[in-house]
Amino acid sequence: MQFELKALYSVPELAEMAEVSRDRMIRILRSHDVKLKLSGRRFMVPLSELEEKLSWLRDSMETRDLYKQASRGEMPR
Repeated sequence: MQFELKALYSVPELAEMAEVSRDRMIRILRSHDVKLKLSGRRFMVPLSELEEKLSWLRDSMETRDLYKQASRGEMPR
């Protein structure tokens, strides 16, 4: 799944993008004191929290996407 820039991410969505389990993503978020927002029945993570507390995670997902595109012979956007 390609990293898509948006205001809020669900925990399962982040887990899929980072290629880890949902439970592992929750542990990562909690260990970095990321504030989760409850929306209905889903926990959401604001982009601002990712940028402030987990910029390395976002950067690594973007880098991984670039490598995958390059390996398929695609030009990065």
